[in-house]
Amino acid sequence: MTPAIPPIPPHESLLAGSAGTAETRSWWRAFCCSQGWSCLIWLGVLVLATTGFALGCRPSKLPPLRIATNPWIGYSVFEVAETQGFFAAEGVEVHLVDQLSMSDSRRAFEQDQVDAFGCTLVEALLTQRPGRKELNLIYAIDTSHGADVLLAAADIPSVADLKGRRVGYEPGSSDILVICLALRRQGLSLKDVTLVPMNQMSMREAAASRMIDAVPSFPPACHAISELGWKVIFDSSQSPGMILDVLAVGATSLEQRRDDWIKVIHALDRALDYHRQRPVAAQALIAQTLQLTGKEVAESEAGILRYGLADQRRLASTNSLLAQALDRNLSALMESGVLTNKPPQLPRVNLLGATLLQEGSVP
Repeated sequence: MTPAIPPIPPHESLLAGSAGTAETRSWWRAFCCSQGWSCLIWLGVLVLATTGFALGCRPSKLPPLRIATNPWIGYSVFEVAETQGFFAAEGVEVHLVDQLSMSDSRRAFEQDQVDAFGCTLVEALLTQRPGRKELNLIYAIDTSHGADVLLAAADIPSVADLKGRRVGYEPGSSDILVICLALRRQGLSLKDVTLVPMNQMSMREAAASRMIDAVPSFPPACHAISELGWKVIFDSSQSPGMILDVLAVGATSLEQRRDDWIKVIHALDRALDYHRQRPVAAQALIAQTLQLTGKEVAESEAGILRYGLADQRRLASTNSLLAQALDRNLSALMESGVLTNKPPQLPRVNLLGATLLQEGSVP
């Protein structure tokens, strides 16, 4: 026969201070004595079930957003945002994945090693070949206005003298665009030179041994080649607005974590403000990151135009600099034969900063 369960004290006694508390404890002791171990077993089950439910309802932590960058003066804004804690302050976790070149960044994206990458419009267009992931250009970072250069040996004083010469370049990168722009200004084309493919790390050695006669470059790599006595025969200021850097994000990541990507561009804008307000501190950080002297950083900075959040709206319009540059980059790639057919889909210009400004989310 099951022992009788002591009557539960009135509800009000449970809330009535010390007297009610004593009565409740007396009832609980009586109940435990009458039920023995079964009471403890049922209590344990209840605790486990409640804990499991609570854990099951707790949202799982999202992985960090992975962004590939390479040594380019414009991408120092990412480093500033990370070291100054701007990503964390915006409430988003970001993992910067260092790459040696923009081509390496593009391949990392194509192989799902990162969610986004910093690139020029050339890499963005090459990513949109058939069967590749859809790409969104969510933030315009900068435009090159002298930082991208074509260097040549001392005995080659001008672009016109490149006819019949060997020009090194990194396949699948903006190098081909720099060469095309330089040659076009002199009425030449890629057919007038011999292209020698190589990676970024091999260019200085190839220049030193005269395996090549000219090569595109940019800071910090161009400084090492200049030490060989090589001179600039063309720079991007002679074709303004053609070489733009953007943050390119896969469509799936943008769809699933749009709010986090908005936090990223807010952090980048804070980094740009830091750079403008504290130029000496920012340049010291950049010099350390890229292993440049202060003078080299200042010279490199003079060769780019940085874009902030307030610039995104005008860059996103139909006839904007970004849209025109995308068309011109595509034409150059088609003309050079790097692309034999127009990609089935072009990178989508989806500047989140422009949307925020339109919505009034940014003052």
